[in-house]
Amino acid sequence: MGEPLFVKGQVVGTLNRGVFEQRISSKHIYRRYQAKGIDQVLHRELRGLCHLWRLRFADTGRVLSIPFARIEQVGIQHAPPKAGRQIMVKLEYFDEEAPIMQKRML
Repeated sequence: MGEPLFVKGQVVGTLNRGVFEQRISSKHIYRRYQAKGIDQVLHRELRGLCHLWRLRFADTGRVLSIPFARIEQVGIQHAPPKAGRQIMVKLEYFDEEAPIMQKRML
């Protein structure tokens, strides 16, 4: 199990051997960009400690990842009203580690 990471007192994921992992659902995807955001302050703190950002979708079984260094290259600066300053990374830039599974297989 990894070390929990917090943003504004809330656990947002874990850090384990250089992998920042988030367990999310499809509702955590920002529809406007078809992207997932990472808090800018957290991103800055993880630089040098992290080499991979992994998303595990609880509702579909899908697993996506992106090299941490690539986030700054492809990310979009954005400040959604409730989330604060984020770097949005479109899902198309993530590599698929595991595809979406049919509900009956979950």
